[in-house]
Amino acid sequence: MHNGLNSYFGIRASLLRLGGVFKRFGSACSGTSALEFAMILPVLVILILGTAEWSRYSRYERHLTRTTKMIAEIVAASVQTSGNFYESNVHAAESAVYANFPEIATGDGCGSPWCDLYSQVSVIKFTPTVATCKIGCNYTGKLLLAWWLPYCGAVNAVPSGSDQNIFDVDQSMFGPGYIVKVVQGYTYRPLLFGGIFPARTWYKVAYSTPMASSTFNVVQTTPSQFTVCP
Repeated sequence: MHNGLNSYFGIRASLLRLGGVFKRFGSACSGTSALEFAMILPVLVILILGTAEWSRYSRYERHLTRTTKMIAEIVAASVQTSGNFYESNVHAAESAVYANFPEIATGDGCGSPWCDLYSQVSVIKFTPTVATCKIGCNYTGKLLLAWWLPYCGAVNAVPSGSDQNIFDVDQSMFGPGYIVKVVQGYTYRPLLFGGIFPARTWYKVAYSTPMASSTFNVVQTTPSQFTVCP
């Protein structure tokens, strides 16, 4: 009888001790898990916010690329076969394109799009360097007109990707006739990490060929925002 009771109480004590061990183990694991979660949480938050910021950055860059191409195409298409080029078409092209991408045109910096946007439209005329050349010619380019920029003069042939300056033109674009060149710059300001990462400005360049005749008549508005070169 006593042996049975002793065995009972012995087993009971052992189970209680084992239960205490599991309880302490569980408490220790809970504390460890909480510590690990506290260590991982900031990393997870940064990853989530960083992904959202990168998505916004990529969307703005894609939209800027599209707007630059669209402006070049609209301006080039607006040139009539008679050679008339209406300055108002440039304004209409800019307005129409930016209306489709309000997040770019709102201006994150000061409430005005022109705080963050840089827009440059120019028309360049190419003529054979040697006037009598007919086939396999080298060409010289010069600014015919520039929007918002009081510049005139010859343009330089540069490698692709180095043509952000108004006087630099992608060397592959040199040929007979005219081209429309559009440069759009945008200053991207991080929304979530503005205190950590500085604003970044990138530029996009697009070209288009107008269906112009041998003459190119610029029809200006008053006051004009174009510089027409001789």
